[in-house]
Amino acid sequence: MLYSDFLKKSKQCPFCSPRERIIEKKFSFLTYALAPYHKDHLLVAPKRHIESFLGLRKKEKEEIIHLVGLAVKILHSFGYKDCSILGRDGDNVGKSIKHFHFHIIPKVLLGNIDSDINKRKILSQKEINRVVNKIKIAIKKNK
Repeated sequence: MLYSDFLKKSKQCPFCSPRERIIEKKFSFLTYALAPYHKDHLLVAPKRHIESFLGLRKKEKEEIIHLVGLAVKILHSFGYKDCSILGRDGDNVGKSIKHFHFHIIPKVLLGNIDSDINKRKILSQKEINRVVNKIKIAIKKNK
């Protein structure tokens, strides 16, 4: 399924609806990207539904920064030397989900990242399982 079709069908926030959270903290979580820019694209989001970075509380920010750092370590453990960290704030920056979150993406230049939004596909269950298992193994190695 194309990501654009998924967004049209979606009736609730994908971060607020039930979904596997690979690491879950009190205020935030780390998960995989359902429609990734790269096969190892990770996401970090607050549990509380907020739309803006400025709406984050101190404890949420602390946990999120910790999880973003862990995501970078995970990607480095996969052999990537470079990754981009992206958080979109505001309505006119290409944000497709109105729940603030960070993207942690290996080997992607951000300059024109949204040019293919209508080509991005939702992961299959097999692809989700592969990504989740790979991340869980990396987490154990990085403890």
